[in-house]
Parts: sequence; C-alpha cells; structure tokens
Amino acid sequence: MSKYKKIFSGLGLLSISTLVGASVVACANKKPKASDSSAEAIDQNNNQGNSTTPEQEKPGPNDQGNSSKPKEGENTPGNPAPQAPKTPENSTPGTHNQGKTEKPNDTGKSKGEDQSKKEGQTDMPNSGIKEKPEQTPNLITIDKKVEALNSLVDKLPYPTTEVKSEDATRAFLKTKIEAIKIKQNVTKEQKINELNELETTFKKYEKTINKYKEIINNDKFKSNKYGESQIKGLNGRLAKLYGEDQEKFSEGELIWNIYETFRRISFGKDPNKNTSGSKAYEYVIVPNDEKDKNKAMFKILGESDNEKKKPNLTLEQLEAEVNKIIDFVINIAKKAAELNITKINELIKTESKKPTKLISKLDQLAKVTTLAAIDDAISAMHKTYDVLNTAKNNKKLDEFSEKIDNIQATDANSIKSELDKIKIEITSQKSTPKMN
Repeated sequence: MSKYKKIFSGLGLLSISTLVGASVVACANKKPKASDSSAEAIDQNNNQGNSTTPEQEKPGPNDQGNSSKPKEGENTPGNPAPQAPKTPENSTPGTHNQGKTEKPNDTGKSKGEDQSKKEGQTDMPNSGIKEKPEQTPNLITIDKKVEALNSLVDKLPYPTTEVKSEDATRAFLKTKIEAIKIKQNVTKEQKINELNELETTFKKYEKTINKYKEIINNDKFKSNKYGESQIKGLNGRLAKLYGEDQEKFSEGELIWNIYETFRRISFGKDPNKNTSGSKAYEYVIVPNDEKDKNKAMFKILGESDNEKKKPNLTLEQLEAEVNKIIDFVINIAKKAAELNITKINELIKTESKKPTKLISKLDQLAKVTTLAAIDDAISAMHKTYDVLNTAKNNKKLDEFSEKIDNIQATDANSIKSELDKIKIEITSQKSTPKMN
C-alpha cells in the first residue's frame, strides 16, 4: 500500500511541476495589449510575418518528460525575459518590416520597383526609361499637306501675262485645296486621300503646262510671221487653263487655237482659196506645186463652238501635227535658199569673177534648223545678188568682184552691212570715160 502512495505522490509532483512550467510559458507568450509601446507593435508585426503553423506548435516527443528544462524564451530565474527592442528615432509607423523584407535585385531596386516598370510606371527618377512622345494628330499632317499643295500651285509654270491671268488661275486652284481642308463629316484619312489625289492632278498640270509652253514657244518657227504678238496671245489662253472659267478656256479650245495658229500662218486660213500672206507661200522662188503637194495633209479644223471645244486632237497629237507643219515650212525655206544660191551662180557666168568664198559662206548660213536663221541667210543672198547685179550693170564687176568675195563678216546681218557699203561705192563712182 505504501508502495502505491509513493507512486501517486511522484505523479502529483510531476503534475504540479508541469502545470507551473506551462503557466510560465503561457505568461511569456501572452500577447501585449494595444496600449503597449510601439516596439511591442513592431514585434507583433514581425511575428505576423513569421507565424508558425499548427503543426509547428505541437511539442516534439522529447519534450514530454522534460518539462523541468526551461524552454527558450521562458522567464525563469536563470533565464530572464528579454527586453522589448526600442523604437528607432527616424522610423515611420506603418513602413517598417511590413511582411518579409524584399530581396534587392542586381540593380539595387526591389522586386516591387521592377514590377512597377513592367506595368509602365516610368515616373520614378533615374528610371532610365524614356516616355514615348504623344502621337501627333492627323490634323497637323493635313495642315502640312495643304501647305505643300499651295506651294506646288505657286510653282506651276504658267506663262507671265500683262493682266496676271496666271495669278487668278492659281487662286482658283487653291480654293480646291481649301475646300477639302474644311470638309465636314469626313474622316481625316479621307481628307488626306483627297489631298493626295489633288497633288497627283497638280503634278499632271505641271507637265501639261510645260508641254504647251514648249509648243507655243518653239524657236524653230519664230520668224517674221510668228513672233511676239502671236506667242503672247496663245500664252494668254494657256495662263487661264484649269482656271475658273473652264467652259470658255477649256483645254480643247486651247488645242484648237494653237493648231490653227500654226496652220494658218503657214498656209493661210483656206489655202484652197487664198494663200497670200502665208509663210510657206512667202518663198516665191519655190514653185507653188512644191508647196501644194503636201498641204492637204494638214486638215482644217472646224470653227463651230463644239468643234473648238472638241478638236479631236490630244496634246500628243497636237505636238506631232505642229512639228510636221514647222518641218514642212522649214524645208520650203531651205529649198528657197538653195534656189537663191543657184541664182547667184547663174548671174556670174565667168568663174574667175564669181565670189565663190562669199557664196560658200552664205550656203552654210542656210544649213540651220530655225526659220529666222534661214530667212536671214536668204536675205543676205538677196543682197549679194543685188550688189553683183549692180556692179555688172555698171560694168564694174571686174573692179568689185574681188572686194565682194573678200568680205570678212561671218553672220548674215554683218554681210548685208558690208554689201551695202560696196553698193554705195559702185553707184557713187562715175564711169571713167574711155580714151580715144
């Protein structure tokens, strides 16, 4: 019986010791009140970030039967309770040790900052990421396009006229640009497309105007019949092309006027009835049948309003027809030059008295491609024939033939000037009376 009492007594002491130890641990693990210091709040926050799981709170198998051994953190005589850490002076409440401390990356910035970069937050200083400029509205593109088109219109190669018709035409073309710019209920993309189409049209105008100017100002045809007056009239019409009054100054009517101007100057309004005053028939030394044989190839355009507006000629066809007319007249002029050289040679039968050097010079002057130059050469030929004939009639050919042949002038006008001086000498000298 006394044996069992000792056993129960030992168990009782063990139970008491276990209860006391558990109480001490409970006191040590007691949570601080809300009124405790800020250091206790920081400890609480730290413990929240490192709380243990229910599995970790279970005592291990070695803990049972060793309750007398103080646990870490217990307040025992040999192990006093640790003091709470002091609050740092510069710490900001709510910003210290929230959750686990983030591990810095290689650049010294936290994962949170990296995540911010990924999410497009580029407002941090020295982030190294440049913000993309805001997209320019299409309205600015339209304004620039309008400016470029206005500049293109200003550069359209219209001829300059006394009444400044070209300025009025340019102003009208600019109204087309402005009309697109201020259009309502259309997208900006549609405006850009329309402006691009207008640009293509204006560039076509530029090429067309240049081509008409080349035809009108053809240097090969300039002469006493086709000069400043005729060119000014055609350029006046060209300056109004594509302008406001397109009914009156249409491209078709411009083509009609250019073609008929060249044709009528060359052959007359109706060569079947009257050719007087025409350029081709001006060279009377050339037989008319030489001129008539090809004149039918140049058709007469009708004069009705409808025929003027629709002459059945394109710009390319107009250029080809005008070139044919010019070449035909130039060939007639060259034929006239050849016949005049022949006439000079026939005047002087004696070879020793012929001005061969001057004749050769005149012949070369006629081998050109412009009517004006050929006409000048023919004019010098006429003067040469006149002076030689004067010397022959005054029986002074032997005296003046060498002087005529040695004229040093090389251009047609200078040759004529020298011949005029020689003619004065021939006519001013009295014939020397023959000795009996």
